[in-house]
Amino acid sequence: MASGPTRYHALGLCRDSSRGRTHIIFFNAIYTPHASRDMMHKSQIDSAGVYRISDVMLEIESMMCVNPGEGKEYIDYHLNWRLTMDKDAPPAAMRLPRQGIQDVEHIF
Repeated sequence: MASGPTRYHALGLCRDSSRGRTHIIFFNAIYTPHASRDMMHKSQIDSAGVYRISDVMLEIESMMCVNPGEGKEYIDYHLNWRLTMDKDAPPAAMRLPRQGIQDVEHIF
């Protein structure tokens, strides 16, 4: 399957890092049971492409089995995402014990 660096290069993130939020990689994997004994190598990417999310939103919604127009809420950054986890008791901000680690949720 496509590794992290492969996906990074396919999206063109070195030229424009914002494409990580606006583009998506689609690939079709086929099962190749005799290719290897290792389960990680029993599939092969048959075809792949990079698309603007806005251009393929209907395909994304179809794959997610949601109604047209509903997929956007899963992709867009939701400022109050904690409320979507539990509206009655949203999780508090996490504090890590090691000094110097900053939560960058709202730093852009």
